[in-house]
Amino acid sequence: MERMRAIVLSACAVSLLAGALDAIRPSPKFDRQMKLLLSAVFLLAILTPLVQGSRDFSVDWSGDGVFSAELTETVAQETAACAAENLEMTLQQQLSAGGVPDAKVQVQMHTAEDGRIEIDCVTAFCTEPEKARALLAESLGNEVKLYVEEDS
Repeated sequence: MERMRAIVLSACAVSLLAGALDAIRPSPKFDRQMKLLLSAVFLLAILTPLVQGSRDFSVDWSGDGVFSAELTETVAQETAACAAENLEMTLQQQLSAGGVPDAKVQVQMHTAEDGRIEIDCVTAFCTEPEKARALLAESLGNEVKLYVEEDS
């Protein structure tokens, strides 16, 4: 608020000075020089308090520990959800390309303590479960639990 008051006072003082100089100018031929000089003084009077205020400005990035923990947890959950959705779409495309066009895939994932995203299990519903199981096992390996059920 003090900075704003200083800017307004400076603008008023420069305006009064401009009016006084305009009243006592010797001839109109000095108008351009006076406008240039007064514009520079006016700009300097306004920018000086702003520059002084920006020097004192500092950002506190330490944040609240609780907020940071919540944000980290939310980011981890959203990342896992997006990864699961992307993996579901990719697996459905692979199954479709492998001859199982009607498959619906659900993926359950979690984030490990070291930040890795791990797949817990994959559930597929389709009309050709054996073919789908073989394709999914080939894509994901034997570490992932696969549940392939016949879709009715």
